[in-house]
Amino acid sequence: MSYGYNLGLIDVETFSEYKKKQERIARTITFLEKKKIQDKNKKTISLKDELKKPHVSFQEMAKLIDLDFVPTQEEVRNIESEIKYEGYIKKQEREIARFNKIDREKI
Repeated sequence: MSYGYNLGLIDVETFSEYKKKQERIARTITFLEKKKIQDKNKKTISLKDELKKPHVSFQEMAKLIDLDFVPTQEEVRNIESEIKYEGYIKKQEREIARFNKIDREKI
């Protein structure tokens, strides 16, 4: 979206809405990282770690949190995807960095 905006392909209003959405997603994830609860084993964990569990949805989390805004369905999907697939994404980024390093080596 940033590239499209910088090239003049995206109008100011659309880009502004996109930035607001990204900010709300980031604020929600930060909140989930900071907010702690006790799990079934009486272990203190963050709501973010609780949301990583396959059987837990953001809708269930909404009952435990007090956000100053209500995320849209699209934002909820983004939040859940970022959190639930965080490990896979980091692994993929490490692999990309490794391949880039290999590509730079001279034979």
